[in-house]
Amino acid sequence: MDFSEKEFSYIICTGGFVMLDKILAYCQKHNLFSSDELVVAAVSGGPDSICLAHVLWTLREQLKIKLLVAHVNHQLRGAESEADARLVCSWAKTLAIPRVVKRIDLEAGSSMQARARTARYQALTDVCEAHGAPKLATGHHSNDQVETFLINLLRGSGGRGLAAIQPARPLNSQVMVVHPLLSITRAEIEAYCQEHKLPWRLDASNESCKYTRNRIRHHLLPVLRQYNPGVDQVLRDTVERLQAEQQLLEQMTEAALSKIIVDSPLPSAPVAVSVSGLSALEPALAARAIRYLLSQQDEHGAIEAKHVISVMELTTGQTGSSLDLPNDFKAFRLHDRIALGRMPKPVPHIARKLPIPGRVDLPELGASIVAETKQANNSVCLWVDVHTSELTVGNRRPGDWLNPGGGRKKLKDWLIDQKLPRWLRDYLVVVRTGDRVCWLPGLIVDLDCRQSGPGKTAVYLKRENYNQK
Repeated sequence: MDFSEKEFSYIICTGGFVMLDKILAYCQKHNLFSSDELVVAAVSGGPDSICLAHVLWTLREQLKIKLLVAHVNHQLRGAESEADARLVCSWAKTLAIPRVVKRIDLEAGSSMQARARTARYQALTDVCEAHGAPKLATGHHSNDQVETFLINLLRGSGGRGLAAIQPARPLNSQVMVVHPLLSITRAEIEAYCQEHKLPWRLDASNESCKYTRNRIRHHLLPVLRQYNPGVDQVLRDTVERLQAEQQLLEQMTEAALSKIIVDSPLPSAPVAVSVSGLSALEPALAARAIRYLLSQQDEHGAIEAKHVISVMELTTGQTGSSLDLPNDFKAFRLHDRIALGRMPKPVPHIARKLPIPGRVDLPELGASIVAETKQANNSVCLWVDVHTSELTVGNRRPGDWLNPGGGRKKLKDWLIDQKLPRWLRDYLVVVRTGDRVCWLPGLIVDLDCRQSGPGKTAVYLKRENYNQK
């Protein structure tokens, strides 16, 4: 226990009303819930999660939420695990809270805690999606916040890691995980449970010092308190300041990305950034931009600083060079851009007609091309013969040519000059009239098609990522 008997008695005497007010204010400050939402409370059976569920049940009218309790049985402790599930279900039943138990099977092996956490969150996400619940609430509290800060500090995390546990974060496009108890200490939680005579069970592994978090809790923090008895609050305040700064930095990152995101010529790697634009950013902001893009595909938290550095190094790499990233992802240096995604699958020869105005889908290349007679946002202007009623769109074919500037040139030779690797060339979207290549999206517009003149008319083309829906 990190609090005295006197403190514990005082917390009980002052009661749960003060704590409930604090939690309600925290939820409202961070807009954790919306009216009429179904909230899934993750309840393991320990005091933190039991307290969480009881608090949300007590505040359900003020928060205007509906509640569902979800318990994940890892089946790692035999009868003990089953007893946890029974306690959660029987207790939730007394309050008439709907409850769900998910059982997961984990094979023995290393990194059991990490694998159990991943499997647990996946099971809880499944429950949310099955019941149409947009929010998953967990019982993380302010002591967890302090411990997480120290864990990440010792790991050498950057600003994002040191900001520790956010009030809310997305699990996927449909579900957010929220932490209503982050303003509450472990002492307050245990006092609340005692005051309301709430049952709970303790997992012995939470006391085992073979885990980093427990060593920090039982060994490092007591030492730090000898230097500053108020170190817990100091670290909480530090995390709060870092979170505010992270919000500002994320806004700056999004603004920077909006200026350097460009079309990708590779359908399996639809996200691309301009090399010159990335190089012009301050190094710290450039690294944040790359980390942000990589994190969009990082479901398992596998992206590390070394991966960001490697992608940054591609700014000086040759066209066609690539590097492997976690989750079977790759980064490709393609001419004046870096694309992020996967190695494409082989594609057949494609040639489809694009009426003017009109649209053609190229699912094999991951693209759609839209033709308009009036200028649209992000469109490219082509000047073509006034009698042109359609264009041909597909991938390259023998005999294609263009005028890049300086006269007629075979497309094959121009691509070689640009040092685009052979494997990439068949995946480029090619827009042509006859054998003349008018436009390679993301690469070049034919010189003659850039120029107006007698007998010509303007056509406005736009490349979009193909959407099967």
